[in-house]
Amino acid sequence: SPPPSRVTIGPDEPTPTFIADPDGGEGLVEIFVMNPITKTWTFCPNTVDAGRLYQACFVAYNPVIGLTPEATTEVNCVEIEVLVTNPLFDNPSPANGSTIEGYVGCPVNFQMASLKNDSAIYDLLVTPSASFFQTFNGTLIPLPGLPEGSVWYSADSSDVRLTYTFEWTPEEGQEGTRLLCFDTSDSFFVTTERRCVFVEVVRCLRCVRPGETLELIGQLYNAHWLELYAINPALHMNPALLSPGTRVYVGILYRTPRLQDLPQLAKYLHTTPTAIRQLNPDIMDDEEEIGAFKRVCVLPEVCGPECGNAAYCSRTALYGNAPALV
Repeated sequence: SPPPSRVTIGPDEPTPTFIADPDGGEGLVEIFVMNPITKTWTFCPNTVDAGRLYQACFVAYNPVIGLTPEATTEVNCVEIEVLVTNPLFDNPSPANGSTIEGYVGCPVNFQMASLKNDSAIYDLLVTPSASFFQTFNGTLIPLPGLPEGSVWYSADSSDVRLTYTFEWTPEEGQEGTRLLCFDTSDSFFVTTERRCVFVEVVRCLRCVRPGETLELIGQLYNAHWLELYAINPALHMNPALLSPGTRVYVGILYRTPRLQDLPQLAKYLHTTPTAIRQLNPDIMDDEEEIGAFKRVCVLPEVCGPECGNAAYCSRTALYGNAPALV
């Protein structure tokens, strides 16, 4: 018989019936009688029960007389076969452990599709199950949900297939790598498959939004537009003609030659720990140690002591009352 821990038995439920009004009124009145009665027996299988065959037997009797042959019905038994469910991810779902690249200002989207690969009757489920942020040195930090600003919605469904879409346009400060995990399961949670993908928001490179200029982008990163101009040779013909979706560099990738802490690295590159962390949000502390051969996004000194984090410049003075630069 099924395990008692997964069986619930409801109370005796009387049967409603209608009789003539005993007070002599017109029409019928509803009463409840204890013969016959109904009792609900519920079995909720889980993963352990998948593929098993159970038998449950029932008997009705008069509680006043007890379980005696003359007051007991015949035994009625039912067989319960717990079907094996096999929901699994299907195309176009990204492969487990794959990496999807994104850029600040440009949409990132992918779909997670689930297929019912069996004959059992249930509803398919596809849900986000876990999220992590990967720090610069590789530690995974649990997150409370999907990235801020992202949306998750049902795109298509049928009796045997369910597709959800993940959409996200990263903002400044969301550069770095996230591990996003999704589960597909049957509605009874007998079988669950998990698939995890890395979403890497590339550092040093971003997309131009409608209406943005090099000056506006520079202000977002506390940089002078000439510094951005210097590291974007494709814009040298006309830096004012930026079309939405164009990728522009906001720094260059520097490969560290040895282990050193962030203040030492910043001093060597003529910048500050704060400026480096602005371009590398996955560096979690101003005193963090940066391993050898790591790639760090930095904005090089171009304009001298009056321009750029790399040159110890105060952007408050530069943008406070100064005229437009472009």
